[in-house]
Amino acid sequence: MSFADAFDNYVGWLVLWLFLSSINLAMEAGAYLLSTEMGAKVHAWAQLPSRLGGVVLFVAIIVFVRRRRHAKTQTSHLEFLNGYTMDILKRAALVSFFITLPTVVLLDIVTNHTQLPADFFIKIPSFLLAASFSLSFFFWNRSVRGESAEGVWT
Repeated sequence: MSFADAFDNYVGWLVLWLFLSSINLAMEAGAYLLSTEMGAKVHAWAQLPSRLGGVVLFVAIIVFVRRRRHAKTQTSHLEFLNGYTMDILKRAALVSFFITLPTVVLLDIVTNHTQLPADFFIKIPSFLLAASFSLSFFFWNRSVRGESAEGVWT
């Protein structure tokens, strides 16, 4: 496996962790909209996706470093910067920016007319940013790879 392939796989795992973190943010923001008892329960359960994502990221780092160490071919460490994964990352960043920016403007207007804490209004754009980035990355990654997506997560 080349360094570029290992990097592509690592980025996939990293974006999966980002998606799990977005679930955490959504659950924590939603806890403010529930009763105090239910909000405390949801807030406690909200830590699970984030912790699972941390384990996923840790395993991905180990696999990435290990595969690179055992690679027999010497390739440029910068060849991954010109690959399709970087193009997909740029597209996903653009989509997430244009989804999050109007949301932040809307939340700025809404904050003057509500009693919700500031933490709620920080978690909503963070959730949208992480979720839209990861979902658009997965969408374009699948559409680029098409039907031959074997070996994507290995």
